[in-house]
Amino acid sequence: MTNVGVLIRQERERRGLSQEQLARTLHIDRSTISRIETGTQIATHDLLEEIISALRSPRLRLEILGGAIPCIHLNNVDYHPLAVQQTAIKEMKEAIEELESLNLINKIGPEDLSPEEQENLLHKTMIELQDVNICMDLILMALAERYDIDLNELYKLSEQKMKEKGHLVEAVV
Repeated sequence: MTNVGVLIRQERERRGLSQEQLARTLHIDRSTISRIETGTQIATHDLLEEIISALRSPRLRLEILGGAIPCIHLNNVDYHPLAVQQTAIKEMKEAIEELESLNLINKIGPEDLSPEEQENLLHKTMIELQDVNICMDLILMALAERYDIDLNELYKLSEQKMKEKGHLVEAVV
C-alpha cells in the first residue's frame, strides 16, 4: 500500500515548499501537515484534495485518488462489454494518432512550447488521453461485472507485472 504521507512530503519538497508554507496555503496548522506526512494523522478526503490541488500534483492525484483527474460518470452509456470495447478501441486510436502528432523533441518544459502547442497539448492530446482513461474504467467495470472478475486480484496481478518489468518503484520512507 502506498504511504500517503511519504508521497505528500516528496511532492511538497519537490515543489520547494516547507510544511509551514503548505499549511498557510491550506489555512491549517503546520503540525497537521507534519502528522499527515509522518502517518500519525489520516487526512480527510477533502483535505487530501486540497493538498493535491495546492501542490498541483498529478502524481498525488493518481497515487492517492486513483486517477489523474476525477472519473466522469456518464449517462446513457451502453455497458455491454462489446459496446464498451468498440468505443475504447475508437478512443485509443484517436489518442494514438494525437500522441504520434505531438512533437516533444527539444521541448523540456512549458516555456519551450509555442502558445499553439500549449493549446493543442491541453485541448487535443490530453483530452484524447482522458477519453481513453474513461473508456478503460468503463471496460474494466463492464468486464468485471459481466464475467465476475475480482478487480482486487487484477490490481495485484498488475502490480506484480509492473514489478517484474521494473516500472514499479517502492516508496522510500
